[in-house]
Order: sequence, then C-alpha cells, then structure tokens
Amino acid sequence: MVLLDEPFASLDARLRASVRADVQEIFRRAGTTAVLVRHDQDEALSVADRVAALRDGGIAQCAPPEDLYCRPADPRLASFIGEANLLEGVVSVAAVKTMLGVLPLDPAAAIPGAAGQVTVLIRPEQIDMVPNEDGLTAQVTSYRYHGHDAVLSAQPGDDAEANPVVVRITGGPHRPVGSGGDPACARPGLRVAVRLAIRYRPAGVAMACRY
Repeated sequence: MVLLDEPFASLDARLRASVRADVQEIFRRAGTTAVLVRHDQDEALSVADRVAALRDGGIAQCAPPEDLYCRPADPRLASFIGEANLLEGVVSVAAVKTMLGVLPLDPAAAIPGAAGQVTVLIRPEQIDMVPNEDGLTAQVTSYRYHGHDAVLSAQPGDDAEANPVVVRITGGPHRPVGSGGDPACARPGLRVAVRLAIRYRPAGVAMACRY
C-alpha cells in the first residue's frame, strides 16, 4: 500500500491532471493499492474508487464517488462534497413536496417512517433556469463563469430570507435557455424561473433525510 499526501498540489491544473493519470496507470498495472489524501473534493471524486470523507477525526462516510455525491449521509456532508441546494420538503410514500414542486424520491433513499418533514438535496446541475416560463419565480443575484460551465444564484420569490437556489449551467454560451446568448440575460437582478431539469426527473431526488 502506498500513501500519497497531497502529491500533486504544487502543479498547475493541466500538468496535475496528466501526472495524476500517469501515476494511476502505474498503480493499476502494479496492482498496488494507494491512499490519496486530498483537500480538493473534485479531484477526490474523479480519481478514487472509494472516497472517505473525514470529520472531527473520524470517517463521516466512505463510499464510491457517485454514492457519496448523490447520497451523502447527512446535509452537512452534502454541502462539504459539493455545492448543494438543501430544501425543506414533506415526504409522502414515494414522493416529496418542495418549493420546486412534487418530486419522486430516489428509490435508494432511506427515509424512516412513511411521511413527514425532510431535508432534500438537489444539486445545482439538476436545476434549469429559464426566462418567462413556468417554474419558481426567482431573481438572479450572482453569476460566476468557469469556462466549462457557469454557476448562478437566484433568490426565490419575494422572500428575502429564503436561501438562494444555486444553478449550474453547462453547454453552449452558459446562459438561461431562450436567452439567445445575450449576456444581459444572466445579469444580477434578472427575473427568471427555476425548475427541476426534466432530464433528471426519472432519477428522482438524490437524498432526503429527517431533520
């Protein structure tokens, strides 16, 4: 077994990716198990077969990357692993009602009891932001461009105390659907509608837990 503690931290992003891939291939060919210590969640999810998230000196959850991201053990871990929308919801049988509408539950979600209040995890890429269409009315409060995607925050309704909804837009010019690529359509202050992306509905809600 080989222990690697932040071995690629001093490299620039492109070199880090190529060196990391070379090291992974060497370990695979040798049949060697490696434990990689990282503070970069994205890198941990992309390179590991299993990821152990540490909290207060112990393992909060150890699981394959996809399970850790989609089905974290609790809301705190959900926010630690990646950007997360944690919404209040009311669960009944196989569905949960939230401000984004009634959503099907992930069949793998372990919900004790048949009904009641829960916290629902919806990742930013599971939400669409569209102008002048049906959905939850919201106002764009921030826009961050990352090249491969863009991350927007929107304040729902007229409730200034409600938590903003975080939306990740990928592909094309990273503008809300129907904007025609007009940069003004992503500006803070724009009124839009947010809704669960249709392509994610069959998969249901990633995680819901009692609070």
